[in-house]
Amino acid sequence: MIKPIPLLVIVYLAFTLQVSASADQKEAIIINASTGDNISLAYQDILLTNSKALLMPGDTLRIVFGENSYRPVTVGFVTSLPGPPALAVLPGDTVTVYHKRKENSYDFKGNNPAELDFFKKLRSGTLRLNGPYYEMLPGQIPANLDAFLSKWHQIRSEGEALIDELSHVGVRSEMEAYLTRELRLRIFSILALPGVYQKNDEPLVQYTPSYRDSMEVYRRYLQNFQTLSPGKSERLLYSLRSFIIYKAINEGFYPTLTVQYEFAKKELTGIQREWVCYSIIANAISLRQDVDSLLSDYRLWSSRDNKFLKKLLGEEVSGVYDLQSAGNDELLTSNKEAVSLSQLFAKHKGKVIYLDLWASWCGPCIEEFPASRKLSQEYAPKGIVVVYLSIDEDYLKWKQAVDRFLADADGQYIFRNAEASKLIQVFEAKSIPRYIIIDRAGKVINSNAPRPSDPRLKKMLVNL
Repeated sequence: MIKPIPLLVIVYLAFTLQVSASADQKEAIIINASTGDNISLAYQDILLTNSKALLMPGDTLRIVFGENSYRPVTVGFVTSLPGPPALAVLPGDTVTVYHKRKENSYDFKGNNPAELDFFKKLRSGTLRLNGPYYEMLPGQIPANLDAFLSKWHQIRSEGEALIDELSHVGVRSEMEAYLTRELRLRIFSILALPGVYQKNDEPLVQYTPSYRDSMEVYRRYLQNFQTLSPGKSERLLYSLRSFIIYKAINEGFYPTLTVQYEFAKKELTGIQREWVCYSIIANAISLRQDVDSLLSDYRLWSSRDNKFLKKLLGEEVSGVYDLQSAGNDELLTSNKEAVSLSQLFAKHKGKVIYLDLWASWCGPCIEEFPASRKLSQEYAPKGIVVVYLSIDEDYLKWKQAVDRFLADADGQYIFRNAEASKLIQVFEAKSIPRYIIIDRAGKVINSNAPRPSDPRLKKMLVNL
């Protein structure tokens, strides 16, 4: 979730805290120029980190391209209305959006009009870059696979016609390659839906020979991407997951996450094997499933320095952090008492500090409060404290949120000026919620720690 801010002020990924000019234009800008309607945007990176933005009229979103970003980034419009559009943007792009909710209309202006026109065209068809598939398969396995396949062939023809059109409408070469790949992978994703909808308490779908033949064609197509960098295609991950599910069902297995993991290990190689297995374990974690055995196995065969394993382990990716430089950051308590960050750390000297960076407008932050409160109560006798640091700009809104959600919690503070905070700069805290663990000696041992509800967190804390 991203908090909207006025035009010409930057939103950096999810919840911007500071502005840093990019000399090489590794950022894209989206502006809501609608006269009265908000727009909601969402995008993801290769680590499956979701960023969301609610832009009011006049607000600007700046998307910064980092090492974990897709290139291009696909930005979807989140709406309850039918036909949500999507855009793909590259570094240096600026797109102005004109939205009329009553008419469910969107218009785009920018420095690549041919591409923007193509995105609008995609919105009117089946092969949008985002959105549900319910138009052709309403959430269940089709009773007649051959009839489904016949309808899918029509969609495939539509997609190939769009791909052919791309070659002569004037889109950039990088965008053409990206859209060609994404459209074909989306065609495959639709083909794979019967398996994706398989439920463990229902009879396994019985694939017909003609369906298997079609899947075999796309198996060979997917093999072309064995060495493709994850950042080149968002759709590839979901296509590979769909193919793994198909393989499991075709061999008579229900596609539980454990089964998917084993088939991914068997069917895939290299970076894609690591990426897909990572996504399966992350999926299991999000469902509160026990992942100890999967994670132990993943550690055995995956490369030790890969970013996916580090993310799963909640390990530090890089960096030594100078907390002294942030010591002069000014904080306020719920009683409006001023305290410096160094004073706060001194107060908890000899204890493990679990920092929770949040804001009153951050839904995901607030969702974690019950878990963090429970954590605080359980581990306080062991010398582990939870400290809540808010980046809110409005003291009153922060205080209201504290009274509502953290009334019985200790350690509640708000930055006097979050944008100028050295702590935020030191940790490059570009998104929230963000959690940081500082050990008893005052050393940062994890600058991007698991959330309070993540079972991995307790396993980290128990050893501190």
